[in-house]
Order: sequence, then structure tokens, then C-alpha cells
Amino acid sequence: MYEPDATIKEKIEHIGNKLPFEKKLNIVAGNGYFGKKKKEYTASKIVITKAMGTSDVMDWNLESITKRDIRVSDEVVKIMNGWNNEYLNTSVSVGKAGKPSEEELAQIEKFKKNGWI
Repeated sequence: MYEPDATIKEKIEHIGNKLPFEKKLNIVAGNGYFGKKKKEYTASKIVITKAMGTSDVMDWNLESITKRDIRVSDEVVKIMNGWNNEYLNTSVSVGKAGKPSEEELAQIEKFKKNGWI
């Protein structure tokens, strides 16, 4: 199936087409076909790149990029949700009845005096 150059150029910049790769290995792999680059990926010290080198993925095309876009996006959302849950479960200690202590009030006044708040 023929894809317009504009579609191909746009997909090349998608996150699903990006893979961290050591500069030296990337130079060796060049802009060759996926099969050639995949062999170089196995030498990477970057876990996700090494995994791609040993994966059963045989073709790297627009469909592959779209699938990886979705997988990468899902992982980012999962990480962000985890961070959000950790943030929401963080307790903040507040003085009695939710009011600052005398010491905290003195600190606030000092901060105001110094122009920090």
C-alpha cells in the first residue's frame, strides 16, 4: 500500500518511532533497514532498546509506529496515574484544627518580611 510522503514524514516524528539508542551504536546501525538496526539494538545497554533487538517484531512500518504510539502512551498514562495516586495519598501535617502553630506564624511573617512570599 502506498502512503503519501507527508504521512510518512509525520509518522517518523511520532513517539512510537523513537527509541533511545547509544550514539556510537546508532552510527553503526545508520539509517538502514529495520532488520539491520535490530541486530545493533541487541548490543544496547538500554533495556527497552535491547528488548526491541530480541523481540519478535520483524517489520517496522506505519502500522508498527501506530501500535507503539498506543503502547507508549498507555505506559505514560500508567506512570502519571501512579504519581497522582502517590500525591493524593501524601498526608500533610497541619497544626491543631488546621491552623498554623505560633512558630509557623512567626516563620510566615519572617518570609513575608524577607519578600519570599
